[in-house]
Amino acid sequence: LYVGNKVLKANYKRYYDKTPETKVEVVKRISISNKVIDEEKATDMGQTNRQVAIYEVNNGRIDSMTFLFENEPDTQAKTVVQNQLDAYNARDIDAFLKTYSETIEVFDYPSQPRFQGQERMRSGYADFFKNTPDLNCEIKNRIIIGNIVIDEEYLTINGNNFSAVAIYEVENGKISKVTFVQ
Repeated sequence: LYVGNKVLKANYKRYYDKTPETKVEVVKRISISNKVIDEEKATDMGQTNRQVAIYEVNNGRIDSMTFLFENEPDTQAKTVVQNQLDAYNARDIDAFLKTYSETIEVFDYPSQPRFQGQERMRSGYADFFKNTPDLNCEIKNRIIIGNIVIDEEYLTINGNNFSAVAIYEVENGKISKVTFVQ
């Protein structure tokens, strides 16, 4: 929407001059590394909407903001992502892959491609599942906005613990895109 501090300030000033009653309330917050992900309730001109803001902070200042808006609730998204999590924890590669589209795209935040396609996913996860008997992922926080599920995860892998955030996008009952935030 905006590039540069001056443009951002000018646009927000115009917006707040027109709608001084606007307010935003943080409902849930996930922090990982230099990223803060807020589920927000935004009230503007008598309407209340949900949104997600992803802030990247460097040197004590917000460097970038990404917004996700709820268009329509997706009742399948939560179920599909939960099924994926259950299959991951069971190390069941076939059940795990059933939750993903054939053309699944996997990224590192914000848009660095990792890999594409279910077969590539199988080749990466099959041995991982087989060779990691203590594999476990626990959800610490979950934000659902439309067809997007954002999970704050606490992982156990080969005796080590890690925190991660995964952003799942669900289309036609399958996970079509995953973005990992580190």
